[in-house]
Amino acid sequence: MQERSSSSITAEIIWFKRVLNFRMLQSYDRSEWPEKLKYVSEDEVKLLSEATTIFDFVPPEHQVDSGYYWLVQTYKLNGWERILLLLALAPHVQPDVLDPFISATNNEYGGTKGTNHRGFLPTGQTAFFVLCDNNHELKNPLMQMLSPDHKFHKANILTLERAPKGEPELS
Repeated sequence: MQERSSSSITAEIIWFKRVLNFRMLQSYDRSEWPEKLKYVSEDEVKLLSEATTIFDFVPPEHQVDSGYYWLVQTYKLNGWERILLLLALAPHVQPDVLDPFISATNNEYGGTKGTNHRGFLPTGQTAFFVLCDNNHELKNPLMQMLSPDHKFHKANILTLERAPKGEPELS
């Protein structure tokens, strides 16, 4: 079971990384893409270049008896929910997938650093960037996923920490 869960998470992280790469690239001028893509395979560059939205990348299917598959199936997680969950899990299961955010100087990405963790810790603002492309018309569905009424909160899967007083709600 552990091996199948691991392969399910690996496939999901590959998909998630593709979504992140696409979103990061969208935030750059196209003339900067060759520099940003120098470590990406030609096939991957082609996929990223042809996409117009994060939903052009289809989430992977999973092994029926993996723990991750069970979570996705039991809670009927859609693509947005899976991306949000992986954003929260990434610092714990594969922190380097978030490394592009560390070297970025763009405040629209949000994020913070932990007390002991030296990598990037995503915030609600990071989710807003990845899922909504900072489009305020899409903010409401994101806020619903982060609300106490959503299955993530009800099942104690994922919650958004309260922002410090005087800071933006997604910080």
